[in-house]
Amino acid sequence: MFERYTEQARRVLFFARYEASQLGSLSIEADHLLLGLIRESKGIISRVFAGGRRSLEEVRVEIEKGTTFRERVATSVEMPFSPATKRVLQFAAQEADGLQHRHIGTEHLLLGILREEQSNAAKILKRQGLSIESARQDIVALLAGSPFHSEQSVAGLLAIRVSPADTQAGPEFSAGPTWWRAEGFTLKRLIAQLYGIDEFRIPRLPGEEQRFECSVVVPRAGADEEMKKIVHEAIERFFDITLTVEQGPDGARVSVVPAR
Repeated sequence: MFERYTEQARRVLFFARYEASQLGSLSIEADHLLLGLIRESKGIISRVFAGGRRSLEEVRVEIEKGTTFRERVATSVEMPFSPATKRVLQFAAQEADGLQHRHIGTEHLLLGILREEQSNAAKILKRQGLSIESARQDIVALLAGSPFHSEQSVAGLLAIRVSPADTQAGPEFSAGPTWWRAEGFTLKRLIAQLYGIDEFRIPRLPGEEQRFECSVVVPRAGADEEMKKIVHEAIERFFDITLTVEQGPDGARVSVVPAR
């Protein structure tokens, strides 16, 4: 059931189970999922909240104010998803499909909670000024938005972003017919992921402990090599380097030199 879930989304489910047990619940509710999202609030979720000056801590406080605390439930006790939470997970999958994402991430779980309109979690988010429409628009914009556009440099490219990421985030990678996304990656690891090579074949890079995110969104599905070309161009432009990948008898090797 959870094969499509990213590592971060799976952690949200783990945290939701923990929150439910701490509050003495016998089932995992939408509130607990939202608390799990707050615990796993790095990356795109934090940017959705920050964009509207919304407070994750205020959300947590509001949930806890409306909760009747009971004796904690041992983690060994099996705890099912409530019917509302099952609907949230179904909605999350539908949102991922609607955005043509093969993965189900934290952003889709947030949208799933908002679609379960009668849940306390959705009502709290709405009081924070977050609606399903605005959240979906924010997520699409964050995935497609960028500090620079490259529409004329690569045919069919909508937008591309390589920007500093939260140093506590990731690494997390996902890809599909119309997107390529890496979050919480060092530059060396980003290049290794792009070309499927070992990091030791990449020379030492300046500031290589700093983490970045790279997002590519194109209007229609294209060949894998076309997507690589787009990401390759973005890396060269953002870091002002010339990146060369050569195939040798013992595999691919990468050379990186400052752009002249």
